[in-house]
Amino acid sequence: LPYILPAIHDGHGLLVEADSVYHHERSADLAQRVRTEGWSTWRLRPEGEHALHGVVSAVYAVTVAEPWTLIPLHAALHATSALVLICIVAMLVPSGRHALLAALPFLLFPSAMIGYAQVAKDVYTICGGFLFLYGGLLLAECRTRWPGWRAALTVIALIVGGTTLSWSMRLYTVYILQGIATLFAVTLSARNLADVWREAAVVRGLAASASAW
Repeated sequence: LPYILPAIHDGHGLLVEADSVYHHERSADLAQRVRTEGWSTWRLRPEGEHALHGVVSAVYAVTVAEPWTLIPLHAALHATSALVLICIVAMLVPSGRHALLAALPFLLFPSAMIGYAQVAKDVYTICGGFLFLYGGLLLAECRTRWPGWRAALTVIALIVGGTTLSWSMRLYTVYILQGIATLFAVTLSARNLADVWREAAVVRGLAASASAW
């Protein structure tokens, strides 16, 4: 920004009039408190707000209070989202190569830098949402192929973990994901109960329905 687009640069590599400026300043203040008063003052959700300031202030406290220190973490979250997206698309297309090509725009579009190169909640929320969706799709597969209890617990961990990650950054997303999960559970249960009625895969169908709910 300072070299290519200086007109929209507000210092520290942040966009002018963006939420990132406030998030950076708030997190830097919290990091300074940690340095002067100790880690007992640190909170993941300081004063009941979202977890972004807690995460960023922790990184600032152990490094320096500059947004570039967040790039490894945010890049890892963005890359994880891309990998999960590839896995999701691979369930819907015949080729892993097609899935990779479909996910490349998400991974490489310059607009993605708004998430991983700024102090923003987007990379956390998107990663959590993709994990939630991937877990739901894997659970739907249990209708035809029961993967075992260990894999089933992994699926539930993806759903719960993804929901928690999104909720920790944007509290309202939990209601959106709950709504999607309810519709998903109703639909999956209806399909599973139809299988049970036909006496096909009774245990698998009941177990998948229970897991969905």
